[in-house]
Amino acid sequence: VYFTHFIAGLSIAVVLWLSTRSEWVRWMRRYLAISFGALVIYILYPMAPPWMASRDGYLADEVVRLTGRGWSDMGLGGFHLVLANVGNPVAAMPSLHAGLAALIAFYGVQRLRSPWRWLLLAYPLVMSFALVYYAEHYVIDIIAGCALAGAVLLACDTWERRRGERPRYSANASASSRPPR
Repeated sequence: VYFTHFIAGLSIAVVLWLSTRSEWVRWMRRYLAISFGALVIYILYPMAPPWMASRDGYLADEVVRLTGRGWSDMGLGGFHLVLANVGNPVAAMPSLHAGLAALIAFYGVQRLRSPWRWLLLAYPLVMSFALVYYAEHYVIDIIAGCALAGAVLLACDTWERRRGERPRYSANASASSRPPR
C-alpha cells in the first residue's frame, strides 16, 4: 500500500493522457498543486516522522520503521534503500502519501458515476493505517494531508468553474470531454 503512492497518481495521468486529454489537464493541475503545496509546507515546517524522532531520542518509546521490510522477503532488499535516499526525510507534515490517496479517492468519487466509486474512499483509509503502522507519519500528518487534498480539489474546481470549464458534477461530462472517434 505504501509504495502505491509512487505509481498511482502517475498511472492515472497516463490513462487520462491516452483517453481524455482535457481530463488529463484537470488531473495534472490537482496532482501538481498538491505536490507543490506540500513542498511549501515542508520548507516552512520541517517535521521529523515518528521513526526519526524515536531514533534521535525525542520519543520516550522506541518506534521502528517497518516500511522496507517486505522488499527483502521478495529478494528486493536494496529497493527500499534506493527509494529511502530519494525523498526528504523531514517531509512528514503534511503526509503527501495520505494526501495523494485522498485526492485520488475524492477525484474518482467526483468524476465516476458508478455506485462502486465510493469504494475508492477505502484507499486513503488503508494508506493512513499503513502510514501510522509503519511509523512514517503521525495521525495529525494524515489529517493535514487529507485537508490539503480537499483544499486543492476545492481550489481547482473553483478556478475551473470561473474559467468556464465544464461543471464538475455534470452527468454528461465524461461523454462530452472524450475526443471524437
